[in-house]
Amino acid sequence: MNAEIFSASGLIIVLFVLVLGVGGLAVTIWAIVDAATKPTAAFGAAGSSKAMWITLIVVFYVFTWIVGIVLAIVYLAAIRPKVRAAELVLSQQGITAWPQVPTPPPTTQGPPPGWYADAQVPGQMRWWDGTTWTAHVQPPGT
Repeated sequence: MNAEIFSASGLIIVLFVLVLGVGGLAVTIWAIVDAATKPTAAFGAAGSSKAMWITLIVVFYVFTWIVGIVLAIVYLAAIRPKVRAAELVLSQQGITAWPQVPTPPPTTQGPPPGWYADAQVPGQMRWWDGTTWTAHVQPPGT
């Protein structure tokens, strides 16, 4: 009688672990694929990061699979709806990419391109291309 109970309970435990493992892997893959297919702009508009979520889910699944599964569930339950809503709003506005912050112009401008006295060699002239000193020089007296 004990052998029957043990084998029945053992089978239940094995099935539970199998379902948890396969189901957890499926949920994790679903979360990764879903995040990868959503536009980065939608994550930004939702106040989140696409790369961060994909990295967290993958890394934690590889090293501590249960935490990876929990993160995948958190993404699917809490973050995905926000990203989908942001994606809808962005698509209605015709925005396909998150706007880039323009690089501000330099605060100080140097002299215009031309020949200037070389600070390293007295009497020698060096070419300034407007942004950097070049290797082009005029020897003294030319």
